[in-house]
Order: sequence, then C-alpha cells, then structure tokens
Amino acid sequence: MPPPPPLGREPMKHASWPGTVGIGLALLALLAAAPARAAEPFALLAEETGVVLEVPVGFTAGPGRNDPVLPYELTLVHAEHPIEARYAVRPIGRMTIDYNDPHNAAPEPEHLYPLMYAALVDQLAVSGSDVRREYPPEQARERFGADWAAAALFDVRAEFAGSYRQAMLLALHRQKRGEVYTVVLFDDPQPVREALDQALAAVRFVE
Repeated sequence: MPPPPPLGREPMKHASWPGTVGIGLALLALLAAAPARAAEPFALLAEETGVVLEVPVGFTAGPGRNDPVLPYELTLVHAEHPIEARYAVRPIGRMTIDYNDPHNAAPEPEHLYPLMYAALVDQLAVSGSDVRREYPPEQARERFGADWAAAALFDVRAEFAGSYRQAMLLALHRQKRGEVYTVVLFDDPQPVREALDQALAAVRFVE
C-alpha cells in the first residue's frame, strides 16, 4: 500500500472505563455513543467544535448513518469515481467517561485522542493490513488547523464499508474543541488519488 497522502444539548452517553481492562472497547463506546443522528446534524456539531467543511467539486453531500462502530453525520459521494467519504465530529464538551477504579483519577477525554484513533483503526481494519502515520505538529496545524493529526491506510472490514475494499482514516484533534474523523472508502487508491486528497482536505478546524 502507498503511504497516507500529505494530507441545551444532551451530552454523549458515558463510556464505561473498567480500570485497564477493555480499554479499546470503552474508547469505542465513547466514540459510538451519541444522540440520535437526526437530532444532531453535521452542521450543528461542526459549529460546536469549530470545524468547517467545503464540499469538493465532483462530490455530492448526503446524510450520515448511526453505524455501531463509528456513527457519522455526513457522507460525500463522488459522481464519477468509486469513492465515498464519511465524516464524524465529536465535540469535547460531550465526551464524558464513567470510571470505576477508586485508586486512580478518571482519564480526561482531552487526552484520549491517540488511543481512540488506534482503537478505531483496530476495529475498522482487516487485521495486519494497516499502515499508520502521525503528522508533524506544524503540518497538522497548517493543513487541518489541528493540534494533532494521524492517518491510516488499510483493508477495511465489510461490516463498515460494504463493497469497498480499502479505506483511509484521518483523525484530527484540537485542544478544547474535540475530534474529527474522516473515513474515505475506495477499491484502489491510485485511480482516485486526486479525489482522495480532496476528501481529506475538505474538513478543518477554524481559528
């Protein structure tokens, strides 16, 4: 595989945090727990998180889906190429954790983004197929307005992707704002490289 390209509101439901056991499952519960998608459109969550998305030429925007692994609020589908992008926004103020270890302080959602990214890749990727990369901080800020960014390319599980064979995940974090997850689905990255780059660059944090 080629490397990744340069690339009053109700709170979200609590994720159980049973000490150090089942950390990955607890993090995925934090990502997946959310109010009904119909009541929380992409525009509302994007405004709350300080995120903007510009639909690239050739793509058409559509609704998201309450997927059991990663509920997403917006879909972009290309009119000519077999490529689809799914966007999920997670405002930091809605992330809370139930923590049942009396000997340690509860982890802060603000500090969990690398673990949530890793847990999400583990759930979406066919085992052993993923290539992961973190962006240097200056690139994360310049390209995405983020404090941290990471990408992964992998063979994707059919339960999430349907007929698509591969995916690229872009995870963005900004302090005191939250996270944005972009999953772009395709069969072969080379023929859709330009559209792939456009889909990844479509979303960013604003000042």
